[in-house]
Amino acid sequence: MLSSVRFSSVSLPNRSVPLSSGSKECQTAPLYFASIGTDPIRTPEKATQTESQQFETAEETISIREELVDLIMEELERTEKEEELMDEYERKVAFEEEQKGGGRRVQLRHLSQLELPEMVDDHLVHSSVVLCSVHCGPGNRISLLFGFPQHDIWCSGHLGAQILIVGTRRGQRGRVSTVPLSACPSTAEFARFGELLIVGTHSGELLLFSSESGDLLWSSESSPAMTHSLTVTQLRWAKESDGREQQRELISLSLDGTVRKSRLETDNRLELLQSVNFTLADLPRELRKGTADGGTKLGLIGCGFADEANLLVATETGIILSLDMNGLTLLNTFAIGDSPEGIEQFAVLRPNQSHSVVEWHLPTQIIWRTSADGIIRCCPLRQQKPVPKETEMVPLPHSRENFHICVEHGILLIIGGSERRELIAWEIRRGEKMALPTEREGGDEWKGRTEGVGGRGNTLAVVTAEERGRKRTRTLTLYELALTDDSEVQGK
Repeated sequence: MLSSVRFSSVSLPNRSVPLSSGSKECQTAPLYFASIGTDPIRTPEKATQTESQQFETAEETISIREELVDLIMEELERTEKEEELMDEYERKVAFEEEQKGGGRRVQLRHLSQLELPEMVDDHLVHSSVVLCSVHCGPGNRISLLFGFPQHDIWCSGHLGAQILIVGTRRGQRGRVSTVPLSACPSTAEFARFGELLIVGTHSGELLLFSSESGDLLWSSESSPAMTHSLTVTQLRWAKESDGREQQRELISLSLDGTVRKSRLETDNRLELLQSVNFTLADLPRELRKGTADGGTKLGLIGCGFADEANLLVATETGIILSLDMNGLTLLNTFAIGDSPEGIEQFAVLRPNQSHSVVEWHLPTQIIWRTSADGIIRCCPLRQQKPVPKETEMVPLPHSRENFHICVEHGILLIIGGSERRELIAWEIRRGEKMALPTEREGGDEWKGRTEGVGGRGNTLAVVTAEERGRKRTRTLTLYELALTDDSEVQGK
């Protein structure tokens, strides 16, 4: 039996909470983008203050009067002219007393003459082997270096390269030792009172010979650290406190940019003490030329002492490096000359040295010769700039060793550029050419062409050559340099 079922409806209340939304706002400063460049090289800045209080001033309100600029330029030009006039005045004052006394001149007093041994090989007579330089040392020793005058980079054994070691003192006069070399010699320096001869070559080697026998005692091949990679351009002994050569520490320069200081040991060898290599990166920016690589080596061609502790080293491009002798550290750099070809020869003349017989009133002089035109120039070291063109000396032939400085008398001895290549004396203090009469020959010129000149103290060594058929005869003549009055010369 079915029963009835009643369904009742149930209603549920809607309890959903309505959604509510909210918003918040914030405000930020707008973003600005700017592109700013930076320079890695910091430019130098200098600031000056002429008033006790500085006020901010807009750049557009700063102005410099044109009259002020003209006044500054005129003052600079006037100062430069005054320096030139003061140099001329100092030169005249230094010689005022000498001119009142009638003046002095240099005379060559003949000491001795020696005919050098002939080069018997025919190929040497007509080859390019020439006398490169003459070096005089203590003990009346003279060395003559023969080789090829030009080398590209390396000397690979030119046939005929040799050195002659000549003894001129009593008991040894006329003794000549001939030493053949495998590479052309470039420079030389005597050691140990003339008993030893140190020779630098175009292959970068250093050789030590006995001046008595000509035997090779030591070579830098046994000590690779002493061998340069390019031509050895100069050898120079360090100075004592009184300005004299000590002949213990040797300075060697090379075209490879290296300066080396070595010590001469008692067992006749050189021991390396210090070595410094200079490249283009060591120079200030204003002295670098073009866009050359900073690792480019500086070719060193000569040196001289500004004082006992300061060594001046010249580069091929006319840049002077001032080095401290204690550590070979670079102190200063400056440029000389205005020749784009550079320089080939460099020397320093210190007139107030204790062994000089001439009292100077002028500062230390630097002397150099340009590469292409062969002009010798001279200027005071304190100015660090070349002299004007009107005070240039004389044109010279192209050669590395073609002038000699006599410190005792302040005279520059030059081989002239004429066909006879006569010997010329140039007085550095006056800036004038001098006559060179000889006591023996009464002023007549000696026979032959002058090939080389060297000296030490008051002794001058002159090598002349004469062509006799297929033979070339060379003569070595020694002179004594002496200052005489004009009245004495006229009386003779």
